[in-house]
Amino acid sequence: MPVIIHKVGERLSIAGEKCSILFIGKIHRWDDSIAYGVEWDDPSRGKHSGAIDGIEYFSTRVLNAGSFIKVEKIIQSSEQRVSFTEALYDKHQGDYGELPSIFFGEKVVDISGLKEFQQRRNLAKRMAHLSLTHCNVYTVGSLRESQIFSKIKSCVFDLDLSFNLFSSFDDVIKIAQNFPMLNTLDISGNRFQFLRTKHIIKLPGVKRLRAHNCGLEDKDLAYLFEVFASLEELECSENRLHLNSVLRLPVSLKVVNFTNNGLSSIPGILNGLSELSVNLAHNRIREVQTKCLPHVESLDISYNCIDEHAQITKIDSICPNIKNLRVNGNPIWDALDGDDIFYEIIARNGHLQVVNGSILSAAMRKEAEIYFIRQVLTGKMTIDRQSSSWDRLSKVHNIVSSGEISGKGPAPDEPKLKILKLSVKQENQIIGEVYAQPSYSVRFLKSIVARLISRRLDQFDLGYITGETIQEFNLEFSPIQDYDIRDEQMLRVLPAPTSKK
Repeated sequence: MPVIIHKVGERLSIAGEKCSILFIGKIHRWDDSIAYGVEWDDPSRGKHSGAIDGIEYFSTRVLNAGSFIKVEKIIQSSEQRVSFTEALYDKHQGDYGELPSIFFGEKVVDISGLKEFQQRRNLAKRMAHLSLTHCNVYTVGSLRESQIFSKIKSCVFDLDLSFNLFSSFDDVIKIAQNFPMLNTLDISGNRFQFLRTKHIIKLPGVKRLRAHNCGLEDKDLAYLFEVFASLEELECSENRLHLNSVLRLPVSLKVVNFTNNGLSSIPGILNGLSELSVNLAHNRIREVQTKCLPHVESLDISYNCIDEHAQITKIDSICPNIKNLRVNGNPIWDALDGDDIFYEIIARNGHLQVVNGSILSAAMRKEAEIYFIRQVLTGKMTIDRQSSSWDRLSKVHNIVSSGEISGKGPAPDEPKLKILKLSVKQENQIIGEVYAQPSYSVRFLKSIVARLISRRLDQFDLGYITGETIQEFNLEFSPIQDYDIRDEQMLRVLPAPTSKK
């Protein structure tokens, strides 16, 4: 019988696929072997959740992410695990080569002091960013006995321990606390057991934490906030977070990334943080919560499940100081006319400078606001006429009297907007027409064409035809009027940059 060298809770890499051991023992199907019950980091490799024939041997955190492996295959296929100090030695043992000798006549000059100075200077440059990603590191090792560690520990600002085999977060703390200058830590792709103790070791020097795809839940994140109490940037995508109201974010946070966490609404815990940039893309958000977030300056809620127009109209009151907004990829974006919703978002949010990646020019803002006002006055769009947004629009454009705001008196003359009718040609065939304004950015025009041809923006390029020549738009965020695009001009769909020969 093979000797069992692993423990429940440890992690393995088998043929390049990482997993956590949740069970070691006999199962009724394999009388002749010991079984390892594992949960795969990639759930698609799993076959069940830890039960066979109605008998539960373990329970996975992710549904159907588990499987059993015979111990013989574990011994044969699992990759060698190493300690942090072993990985450090394997990767950097060649960084201490001898300097060439210096001669004065026929005598060799003693340059031991120069050698040490040169080595220290070179190390400081190389080790500012120390990367041991994908090295199968699972434990600390002996830091005191590592000569390399003793020489680099004061040089490291950025430590990358991502996609290793750590299971104990205490091991990460033991490593990180020995780097006095550490500013950025990457622990992505590991799966941790958080052993909470009365005496938590805190690392206030760490300002940036990357914890992508760690299987974190709210309670785990709360513990991380106790350890890293001075965080300014947090990348926490592809976890299992709900961000409930009990959780308290460090007040020092400036940038947060919670993409791919299955969130159903914009979390209210973001309130109270200042000058905040928030990325909530690729979640399940349907509702924009009503709690005001006055300090959010950048918000990405693209590729969620927002399908009600009313949710989009809340953004100006919830985030009154927002400057950068992404809402593309939501059902509402496809359900409504692209121009209408684009203009409405700009008009409602007076501080906006960028929408869906397009930088807003003064001309584009003016046209959007006039268009929106016209739609409101003709009953095609609605807005609370007591709101600060409508008050701002009324004052800026000076087109509505107090009587007209209350619905009395004639509507003012509608401002004239210049609309360009552009034909779209793909290969040798005209496939349709689009309408644009001269102030549209190239990127926004491209997004309109993308809907026409049912492609993503990265799947094609866009050009325009002048005479017999096809010209390319070379500045994606510049207005199309910079290219002298005129009414009835022909656009041309071009191959994506990666497919050009």
